[in-house]
Amino acid sequence: MRWCPPRGAGAAAPRTRQFPRRDPGVPGGNLVVSREPPQEPPMMMRHTPRSFVGSTTFHVPAMTDRSRAAALTAAIAGITGIAAVEADPATGCVAVTTELPVDRADVAAAIDAVAATFES
Repeated sequence: MRWCPPRGAGAAAPRTRQFPRRDPGVPGGNLVVSREPPQEPPMMMRHTPRSFVGSTTFHVPAMTDRSRAAALTAAIAGITGIAAVEADPATGCVAVTTELPVDRADVAAAIDAVAATFES
């Protein structure tokens, strides 16, 4: 089936491409630049599943010594479904292994709660 344009004298042609607008008041028609501040990048990629089973790694740059690693391990181990937690203060990585589906937001909230105590 082919696309047919709408009938009538006032019908507009379909737009096939959208180009950036040019400012007609500026000589040479410079591009209009957005003055909005850049947005923060998302914490997770768009296609990352919210829950996971198995193992995954979280990066916690605020975890710099063994006492902070122990506090973080205890907080994450308290989440239902967590089988094992290994925190490495040298790299700032926390490996989490689950036996049941666990929501990534729950793990991230536990990390944020403990990391907030590191800063104070």
